[in-house]
Amino acid sequence: MKVTVEADGGSRGNPGPAGYGAVVRADTGEVLAERLGRLGVTTNNVAEYTGLIEGLRAAADLGADEVEVRMDSKLVVEQMSGRWQIKHPGLRPLAEQAGKLAGGFRVVKYSWIPRERNKHADRLANAAMDGKDAPDPLPSAAPPADAVPAAPVAGPDSPGRAAARAVAAAASSASSSSAPVAASTEEGSSFAGGVRSWAPPATGSPLRMVLLRHGETAYTVEKRYSGRSDIPLSDQGRDQAMRAAGRVHAVAPDLAAVVSSPLRRCLDTAAAIVAAGATGAAAEVVVEPDLVECDFGEWDGLTFGEVRAEYPTELDRWLASPLVAPPGGESMQQVAIRVRRAVRRLQQRYAGQQIAVVSHVTPIKSLLRDALAAGDAFMYRLYLDPAGLSVVDSWPDGGVAVRTVNDTAHLA
Repeated sequence: MKVTVEADGGSRGNPGPAGYGAVVRADTGEVLAERLGRLGVTTNNVAEYTGLIEGLRAAADLGADEVEVRMDSKLVVEQMSGRWQIKHPGLRPLAEQAGKLAGGFRVVKYSWIPRERNKHADRLANAAMDGKDAPDPLPSAAPPADAVPAAPVAGPDSPGRAAARAVAAAASSASSSSAPVAASTEEGSSFAGGVRSWAPPATGSPLRMVLLRHGETAYTVEKRYSGRSDIPLSDQGRDQAMRAAGRVHAVAPDLAAVVSSPLRRCLDTAAAIVAAGATGAAAEVVVEPDLVECDFGEWDGLTFGEVRAEYPTELDRWLASPLVAPPGGESMQQVAIRVRRAVRRLQQRYAGQQIAVVSHVTPIKSLLRDALAAGDAFMYRLYLDPAGLSVVDSWPDGGVAVRTVNDTAHLA
């Protein structure tokens, strides 16, 4: 996968309070990741090198193999390109660290750009120097609060067909918009590199992932955040799991594996798939820790209304940027990175086979967003029912086909 890293850093006083910012973009220009951080008192050049280092790290986390670095620091670009000597002893360890990271990619190219073309990274660096964990959203960056009536895990019920239309609308909007809703974490390496075509790739059999959200729990009914709380299935949830199991076997009759989040509500749903007729290696559930639900920290067990009342500022910041985590919890970007990591493992281990993947709302949304190359608004517009089923096929050359989203016909 080819990406562009835009990096910057600065200090107020040189030396003075410093910060860095880095942006990773797909070759379409879409934002894949943002990084920012405070550095204490140091110089502009140290901050600029740190921005480069963190940008390269972010690119590596996304699985990139070809990187173009764009910076408005002539010094960093020329030194990393080997055209200028690194005379300052304080910069040599940073340049060496950046060089080691660059060595992990197949291709790295450095380009100087004017400051006005590096505004995104500059905005992140300034936010860090202001002591913020994320930049203030641009006027058009975040939807108004009343446009997000519920958190990603607790929205009003909607028919599967309406959810599918929302998916298509989100994907279309993302592909036609030049500015993401927030700091985007989409695309990544899991589904990158496929040839654009109406026809499925013909490079062998695809990996078919049948994605299944776990059945209903007490928290589902009460519309509470259920992150790492190990809530069991309700009676209704167990019935949903049994019904969904039959549907899983219908769309993937040759199951090679049943993969599950480590939480009980998923493990019990996965066990229903095994009991419905899984054989061979699929007769034993494979636990994948990276498919666990988002850690909602202090919000776990609360309703959206309770969070709005008790954490209004934190909630607004969380809804505005996937870089922001709930207090004591995990950001959407962190979830996306580990989900991509899990998907890559599944693609390598089960290439060309059929598997069931039992997980939660946030990981499944992250996977579907990547598969559809959608924007961050997708995370808030898609509703996934308990025991709702989605199907994603992916080919070795990076091709992907989303066959089904939130199918609930088996629950009727």
